[in-house]
Amino acid sequence: MTLKITTICENKVMKEELMGEHGLSFLIEYKGKRFLLDTGSGLTFRHNAEKLQLDLSSLDGIIISHGHFDHTGGLKDVLEAAGPLKVYAHPGIFDAKYKVIAGKDELQYIGIPFSRQELEELGASFSLSRGPVEIVKGLTLSGEITRQDPKEGYEESFVKKIGEKIEHDPLLDDQAVIIDLPQGAVVVMGCAHSGPLNIVKQVLAGGDVARVAAVIGGLHLFRSDENRIKQTVASLAELGVNYISPCHCTGFKAEAAFLQVFGSRFQPNSVGVSLDLEKFSP
Repeated sequence: MTLKITTICENKVMKEELMGEHGLSFLIEYKGKRFLLDTGSGLTFRHNAEKLQLDLSSLDGIIISHGHFDHTGGLKDVLEAAGPLKVYAHPGIFDAKYKVIAGKDELQYIGIPFSRQELEELGASFSLSRGPVEIVKGLTLSGEITRQDPKEGYEESFVKKIGEKIEHDPLLDDQAVIIDLPQGAVVVMGCAHSGPLNIVKQVLAGGDVARVAAVIGGLHLFRSDENRIKQTVASLAELGVNYISPCHCTGFKAEAAFLQVFGSRFQPNSVGVSLDLEKFSP
C-alpha cells in the first residue's frame, strides 16, 4: 500500500459506533509514514480514533491546513494520546480569527482554541512556513496559494484582530497537501478557503506535477451559487482531475454536482471511510 487516507472526523457519519461533527481530520498513510491532516473540532477525535483502532503512538507528525477551530480543536487530544509531535503549518494559524455574525454587531471567535504555549507544553514542535515544505519525499505541504481568481473561496464574514484593529482575513494560512503517485498527484484539502481551482492551478504551475489526478477533502462550496458550483466542477474535470472525494464544507448541492459529472469516479466521504488510492484508475 502506497497511500491510504482514513477519515477520522467529518460532518457525516454512516457507520455504527462512530460520531460526526462539524470538523475534519484525515489519517494519511504514505510509504510507511503516518500523518494527521487536521484534528477536527475536538468533539469526536478521541472517540472515533479509538473505535477505528488507530494507533496514535506511531504518528510521524501533524499537518494543519489552516487555523480554524474545526480543524485544530482536537490538537490537545492528539498530543495527550500520541506524545511529542512535529506540527507543520503556516505561521498564520495563530492569527486571532473571527467570524462576523450576520445581522448582529458581534464577532464569534473561530480560531485555534488553545494558545501556542499550551500546545508546546504538551509536546507540539511547530514547523511554520509560508512556502512549500516537502515533509517526506513525495508528500508536500503547498505553502500559500495565490488567488488567481480572487472571488473563489472568498468569505467577507471572515475577519481577524490585530491588536484592537479588525480587518478582513484572507486566510493566507490555507494550504493543501500534495502527494505523488504514479497516476498523478493527489491533492488533499482542508477547507480550500483559497479556492479549489486556485489550489489545483498552482500545483500544476509549479512544474513538479504533470497532473492532478485526485482531489480529496473540503472544497468550501456550501454557500456557493449554482454557477460557481458548475464552474468549479467543470473546471476540475477539464484540468484532468479523474477522481474526487469531497466532504466537510463542500455542501450537498456541490457533492451532487460532482456525482453527476464524475459518476463512478466520485467517492462519497464520511467518518470511517478509508480510501486506498493505489486502486483508483489513472
